[in-house]
Amino acid sequence: MLKSILSWLCGAAIGLALQGAAAQTISVGGVGSGSPIHWPIYIANAKGFYRQLGVEVTYTPIASSANVVQQAVAGSLDIAVSGPGDALRAINQGAPLTLLRVEVGPSGYEIFAKKSIKTVAELRGKLIMIGGAKDITRYYIEALLRRSGLKPGDYDYIYAGATSQRYAALASGSIDATILTAPFNFTARENYTDFGPPPPETERVPFAVFTLRPAWARQHAAEVKKFLDGFRQGVDYFYDPKNADEVIDILQKASNAPRADVAKTYSYYRDIKMFDRVGPITADNAHAIVQLLQDQGDLSVGAETAIARAVTPGITVTGP
Repeated sequence: MLKSILSWLCGAAIGLALQGAAAQTISVGGVGSGSPIHWPIYIANAKGFYRQLGVEVTYTPIASSANVVQQAVAGSLDIAVSGPGDALRAINQGAPLTLLRVEVGPSGYEIFAKKSIKTVAELRGKLIMIGGAKDITRYYIEALLRRSGLKPGDYDYIYAGATSQRYAALASGSIDATILTAPFNFTARENYTDFGPPPPETERVPFAVFTLRPAWARQHAAEVKKFLDGFRQGVDYFYDPKNADEVIDILQKASNAPRADVAKTYSYYRDIKMFDRVGPITADNAHAIVQLLQDQGDLSVGAETAIARAVTPGITVTGP
């Protein structure tokens, strides 16, 4: 009996010690706040997955993808969420960063214009808002415009990093067209001309990637693994249909978006398989990112050299 009590007390003491141990904080930054692309992180925090793993993950909203990368280089963030072009561009300019994994593959974007504009060709001479001069949204938009014979110079750009800002500009009438993701695309469908998602050829380029400093990753290898494990748990929880209502509630709280729109986003993201639990950097998506940079004139080295600079064995999650 005494042995059982002592065993129980010992177990309780260990449990209390683990609860009392200070969790390592991992700071993550991305564009805007409440974005559904970070849903697995919101889930992992809300359900205590990260806490159970012994880490605390905080999220900092930043104005643009390029600024997110700059913050990571400066050491203000441990892990950055950015467009893959911004990440590889910085790395090949000497930034001390490496790819960690893909956060989301599909873009989830749709392209909208004022109701008076009925065809893509009518965007000639119009003002289009995208995420930035080198943002991945430019890649998506121009793939669509090329199909109608439009080329850079046939239209004008203005920039705003967050979908919410771009939707507000479209609603105000100050721009003619823009590119939006959930949940703003659902509202836009009711009031604007919907040109649909970017063309299929853009799908090889992942929409968002995690990057981090290799030196930090090596010093905090256990925490990086826990971050990835928690993210995977968040993805699994997202896809389990019995969790649908709770998953919708989690994003609704994070975004303050109408619950009906969040529910539509949930269904949409499930349909397009927005999240992958592993998110590997593969030969195919790495070469697609490099091709994007080459097309933009932002790469002075060969594809294999650029990929080797961005992928770090033992840190980057890779696949065939």
